[in-house]
Amino acid sequence: MEENNQIIQNLKKIADSIAVTFGRNCEVCIHDLSNLQNSLIYLAGNITGRNIGAPATDLLAKALQQDNPDDLHNYRTTSSDGRVLKST
Repeated sequence: MEENNQIIQNLKKIADSIAVTFGRNCEVCIHDLSNLQNSLIYLAGNITGRNIGAPATDLLAKALQQDNPDDLHNYRTTSSDGRVLKST
Protein backbone atom coordinates (compact mmCIF):
# COMPACT_ATOMS: atom_id res chain seq x y z
CA MET A 1 0.00 0.00 0.00
CA GLU A 2 2.86 2.40 0.77
CA GLU A 3 4.26 1.84 -2.73
CA ASN A 4 0.83 2.72 -4.20
CA ASN A 5 0.73 5.95 -2.20
CA GLN A 6 4.21 6.89 -3.40
CA ILE A 7 3.23 6.24 -7.00
CA ILE A 8 0.12 8.42 -6.62
CA GLN A 9 2.16 11.22 -5.02
CA ASN A 10 4.61 11.09 -7.94
CA LEU A 11 1.76 11.15 -10.47
CA LYS A 12 0.28 14.21 -8.73
CA LYS A 13 3.61 16.04 -9.11
CA ILE A 14 3.72 15.13 -12.80
CA ALA A 15 0.10 16.27 -13.26
CA ASP A 16 0.86 19.60 -11.60
CA SER A 17 3.94 20.06 -13.80
CA ILE A 18 1.98 19.37 -16.98
CA ALA A 19 -0.80 21.75 -15.94
CA VAL A 20 1.68 24.53 -15.15
CA THR A 21 3.52 23.96 -18.43
CA PHE A 22 0.36 24.24 -20.55
CA GLY A 23 -1.32 26.94 -18.46
CA ARG A 24 -4.93 27.81 -17.74
CA ASN A 25 -6.31 25.89 -20.72
CA CYS A 26 -5.10 22.54 -19.38
CA GLU A 27 -6.64 19.93 -17.11
CA VAL A 28 -4.77 16.82 -15.99
CA CYS A 29 -6.71 14.00 -14.32
CA ILE A 30 -5.48 11.02 -12.35
CA HIS A 31 -7.87 8.08 -12.12
CA ASP A 32 -7.86 5.06 -9.82
CA LEU A 33 -9.12 2.41 -12.21
CA SER A 34 -10.06 0.00 -9.42
CA ASN A 35 -13.31 1.95 -8.91
CA LEU A 36 -14.69 3.46 -12.11
CA GLN A 37 -17.70 4.94 -10.33
CA ASN A 38 -15.42 7.24 -8.26
CA SER A 39 -12.21 7.00 -10.27
CA LEU A 40 -11.07 10.64 -10.35
CA ILE A 41 -8.62 10.98 -7.47
CA TYR A 42 -6.65 14.09 -8.50
CA LEU A 43 -7.23 17.07 -10.74
CA ALA A 44 -4.72 19.72 -11.81
CA GLY A 45 -6.46 22.58 -13.60
CA ASN A 46 -10.18 22.94 -14.13
CA ILE A 47 -11.53 22.89 -17.66
CA THR A 48 -14.40 20.39 -17.47
CA GLY A 49 -15.81 21.26 -14.06
CA ARG A 50 -15.32 17.72 -12.77
CA ASN A 51 -14.54 17.10 -9.11
CA ILE A 52 -12.59 14.53 -7.14
CA GLY A 53 -14.69 11.37 -6.90
CA ALA A 54 -16.21 11.81 -10.36
CA PRO A 55 -16.70 8.66 -12.41
CA ALA A 56 -14.53 7.63 -15.33
CA THR A 57 -15.64 9.04 -18.65
CA ASP A 58 -17.60 6.80 -20.99
CA LEU A 59 -14.64 6.76 -23.37
CA LEU A 60 -12.26 5.57 -20.64
CA ALA A 61 -14.70 2.91 -19.41
CA LYS A 62 -15.19 1.64 -22.97
CA ALA A 63 -11.43 1.51 -23.62
CA LEU A 64 -10.88 -0.48 -20.44
CA GLN A 65 -13.31 -3.15 -21.65
CA GLN A 66 -10.93 -4.00 -24.50
CA ASP A 67 -8.37 -6.75 -24.02
CA ASN A 68 -5.45 -4.57 -25.11
CA PRO A 69 -6.65 -0.96 -25.36
CA ASP A 70 -4.64 1.51 -27.40
CA ASP A 71 -3.64 4.82 -25.87
CA LEU A 72 -5.73 7.64 -27.28
CA HIS A 73 -3.80 10.78 -28.20
CA ASN A 74 -4.83 14.14 -29.62
CA TYR A 75 -8.54 13.39 -30.06
CA ARG A 76 -11.32 15.96 -30.02
CA THR A 77 -14.22 15.87 -27.60
CA THR A 78 -16.93 18.32 -26.62
CA SER A 79 -17.44 19.49 -23.05
CA SER A 80 -20.85 19.49 -21.40
CA ASP A 81 -21.11 23.22 -22.12
CA GLY A 82 -20.28 22.79 -25.82
CA ARG A 83 -16.59 23.72 -25.89
CA VAL A 84 -14.36 21.70 -28.23
CA LEU A 85 -11.49 20.06 -26.32
CA LYS A 86 -8.31 18.33 -27.43
CA SER A 87 -7.62 15.34 -25.21
CA THR A 88 -5.12 12.59 -24.59
